[in-house]
Amino acid sequence: MIAPEGIRDGRYYAEALYTFAGEGVEDLPFKKGDLIEVLDCADANWWRGKILDSNEDGLFPACLVKFT
Repeated sequence: MIAPEGIRDGRYYAEALYTFAGEGVEDLPFKKGDLIEVLDCADANWWRGKILDSNEDGLFPACLVKFT
């Protein structure tokens, strides 16, 4: 479930706690500290998001981010 503190302007944002290289074509690779807009969190383990600096989007493990 998404924490209320992750909401800004009606959108959910999270910060990468670790670097994630990605495992498949649909994955969203990111570096520690990247800011990610969470687009879909219907699955408890894998979320869809978009990196704010690059507009790249894809799936990533929810356990690697924290809401900001």
